[in-house]
Amino acid sequence: MLVSPVAERNKELILEVLADYVDDTSQAFGLELASGTGQHVVHFAQALPNVTWQPSEISPDNRSLSVFSRGLCSLCLWKLRKPCQVLLGCSGLG
Repeated sequence: MLVSPVAERNKELILEVLADYVDDTSQAFGLELASGTGQHVVHFAQALPNVTWQPSEISPDNRSLSVFSRGLCSLCLWKLRKPCQVLLGCSGLG
């Protein structure tokens, strides 16, 4: 798995904010946009087991995301879905 020093430094701070919005008694779904290396979403999945996480990226050819996807098999995180491609646009606006 690729490692981003910036993601490593801020993953706990982001988790603290997310945890304020998660109810430990019910199931939830989280969509992470621009998952990159996947460090954040893996950290969140380990810390918030009642949330099913959907990592995503804009390009299916994103090298870090494909490495991350292959590495998921070894993590055994059943609440972490396989990364998907997300297409965002402003069609019809303007």
